[in-house]
Amino acid sequence: TMLFKKLLETSAGDRDSRLVLTFINNLKVDLERTLGTLARVSTLHGYCQSLLRRKPGLRAGLSEDFRCVPEMASLIKRDWECLRGEPTPGFVQEMRSLNLGSDIDFYFARANYYDAVDFDDSVLRTHLALDNNRDQIDALDLILIDEFQDFNRMEAAFIELIASKNAIV
Repeated sequence: TMLFKKLLETSAGDRDSRLVLTFINNLKVDLERTLGTLARVSTLHGYCQSLLRRKPGLRAGLSEDFRCVPEMASLIKRDWECLRGEPTPGFVQEMRSLNLGSDIDFYFARANYYDAVDFDDSVLRTHLALDNNRDQIDALDLILIDEFQDFNRMEAAFIELIASKNAIV
């Protein structure tokens, strides 16, 4: 946190042009208390959901009033079983490893039906939409990433994508 504070104090821009991302909600609260006057602080999932809310072109089938439902994957697994009558794919693992196919198309279609996302879904949706429309990537003066070692392949790919337009530590 001390290093992040020094970097923020010496970087260009203001609070609105700097972002601190973490993976853990409890850590977000601590970082917000320490760094909140110098940068916006968010979890990666929260940041992706805020992008989905602010940028309609990223939502792909969701309304502006979509909800975050943390157990969405379990609900969609039950839908798969009822509608397809076959073993359920590992949706979350497929998302996290960027193993995308028709299973994920089914997942997105059902999530759109419920007008809801979960944590992994929100990152994947945002990643795919920004990868196809890079001018929608926020241009910030500095992005600091905490606990990057805990990110999975999908989350790391999202960070790499936003790094194409931003300075990231």
